[in-house]
Amino acid sequence: MIQNKTNFGRKLSTMVAAVMLASVAAMSLVCCSEKTHKYRIGISQCSDDSWRQKQNSEFRFMSYINDSVEVDIKSAKDNNVQQAAQIDSLVDEGIDLLVVCPNQLDGVTKAIERAYDKGIPVIFFDRTTNSNKYTAFIGCDNYRIGFDLGTYIANQLNGSGRVVEIRGLDNSSPAKGRHEGFVDALKNYPDVKIVASEGADWEQTGAEKAMEKILAKTTDFDYVYAHNDRMAYAAYLTMRRHNLSGKAKFVGVDGLLGKGGGVEMVNEGILDASYLNPTGGQEVVDLAMKILTGKDFNRSNSLSTTIITKNNAELTLMTDLNAEQQRNMLERLHNQVNKYQRYNSGQELFISLLGVLLVLLIAAVVMMRKSSMAKGKLAQQLTKRNEELNKLNTEVIALTQSRLRFFTNVSHELRTPLTLIVDPVEQLFKDEKLSKHGRNLLVIVRRNANALRRLVDDIMDFRKIQDGNVKLHLCNFSLAEKVRQWVSDFYPTVEKKNVNLEINTDKYTDSDFVGDEE
Repeated sequence: MIQNKTNFGRKLSTMVAAVMLASVAAMSLVCCSEKTHKYRIGISQCSDDSWRQKQNSEFRFMSYINDSVEVDIKSAKDNNVQQAAQIDSLVDEGIDLLVVCPNQLDGVTKAIERAYDKGIPVIFFDRTTNSNKYTAFIGCDNYRIGFDLGTYIANQLNGSGRVVEIRGLDNSSPAKGRHEGFVDALKNYPDVKIVASEGADWEQTGAEKAMEKILAKTTDFDYVYAHNDRMAYAAYLTMRRHNLSGKAKFVGVDGLLGKGGGVEMVNEGILDASYLNPTGGQEVVDLAMKILTGKDFNRSNSLSTTIITKNNAELTLMTDLNAEQQRNMLERLHNQVNKYQRYNSGQELFISLLGVLLVLLIAAVVMMRKSSMAKGKLAQQLTKRNEELNKLNTEVIALTQSRLRFFTNVSHELRTPLTLIVDPVEQLFKDEKLSKHGRNLLVIVRRNANALRRLVDDIMDFRKIQDGNVKLHLCNFSLAEKVRQWVSDFYPTVEKKNVNLEINTDKYTDSDFVGDEE
């Protein structure tokens, strides 16, 4: 019966497992049927400035509206070692395509080439390296930016004036291109002189230090050309601190839209002009999808751009505001759709779990029914077994009592002849004519007869011990003396066999031996 119950439990467990696996498989098929293949695009940003933050938001927005794209964005914060490590991490995690904006021309080349050699397409955006191992480039022509702004400043000065330059991070492709284009443009205007040029690190604090160095050399200039809007704004603040406001005009690069961006500074008159350097998040993702899906693409891709001045800044801001509102609306809709999808997924999972729970409940009821029947039969078997054990126990008790009576009766029979032996021995001890040897033999006989009588008494007291009517009486005795007596009883026997028997108890005292004489 127990074996049958075990077999039933195994069958039931197998059935429940099969139902659960079927439910999970059905859910997986439903989920898989609704999902498309996702391409994982790893994005390595060299820094985390506002221009790149806007670009990152565009990358994420493109992943919202494109179900086949998943982006993983990392920022190196202008650190070559960190960016190389992040690129290696993205490659090891199994990305399908790498989009990278290198911090410097040669700082992360090995990491990028490692990705390219592993068969991962590589897209450079905004910046490049000295390596030719890349799949495509997308961004503005930094040489063109420098050349156009040099031409713009020269025209604003009517071909004669003094300008200073605040460069971006040296050994980075944008700084190199924007500087070279600017210098080449001014070669066409001999009377426009570059009176100072200082390097910075693309950040506002670095540009303030660069501007302090320029002011220490000269304050006689008409224009400040900075390689991005943040550095141009830093130069503006530095001039204001030195009470030189209105002394020069400021030109930057990026033309970032939104609050505090370059376009707003142009519109407010802080900057004279900015060069629109579009973030191009949508264009980068579109190019990536062409590469991943095997469509035709250009290796070099330029983003359309223009110079932002007071004449077009307000219109540009209004256009961007409208576009931003539409993006926010789409993002809210996307979040709402995701919310409904999660809700529907939760409902489907809940229904599936209810189905599995129902099957488990039915299985549990069946198992409980079978278990109850098995327990009833087992209880009957145990009752019968208990009756047999009780009967056997009764027989064992009766047999034990019979044996005790037998030993008690035998003990009574032995006690009488022992008494008849001890009494004559005692009478013989009184005979003065008894030899010393004979007396020693009688001592042995008397001691052993008494020991045998005590054993008989112990057997007779066994019943009393069972009833708990016997008390233990303790007394002190000399163990050494007792041992000498016991050994002396064997002297007659060992003498016949020519054996020398000795016992030495001299080093023990009587206090070392305490026991029960009885």
